[in-house]
Amino acid sequence: MKIIIGSDHRGVGHKSFIVEYLKSQSIEVFDVGCHPDVKVDYPDVVQAFAKKMYEDLDNNIGIILCGSGIGVSIAINRYKHLRGAVVYNEEVAHTSREHNNANVICLGADFTSYEHTLEYVTIFLKGVFEGGRHQVRVNALAKLGD
Repeated sequence: MKIIIGSDHRGVGHKSFIVEYLKSQSIEVFDVGCHPDVKVDYPDVVQAFAKKMYEDLDNNIGIILCGSGIGVSIAINRYKHLRGAVVYNEEVAHTSREHNNANVICLGADFTSYEHTLEYVTIFLKGVFEGGRHQVRVNALAKLGD
């Protein structure tokens, strides 16, 4: 599994904190930006992020941040087979992976501490899709917009 991570300028501090932690755990991370002191609009980061996710969609997991998490979520969910979930507590981190098979965690840097962000990411990365009755819904999502 490779972790793809990105943020707009409002999420860059949280992103750096997460990258540092993941690398300390010997987890492969690919950072699509942005970088400190650079103002970037979230649609631009999401475009670069999605392109990188598509390189190995079955094995990549994504982490993306903006101020609220909502903007990046709206943007990421426009891409087929990318399922972004705005996560704001432990239970949502669990269910987004286990029930919704989300492959991108969307986080709001303005509303979540560094510590909570890392906690949600850890839960998300450990989560395993349960399949079964949930697979029917995920399959239906894949057909939307066709």
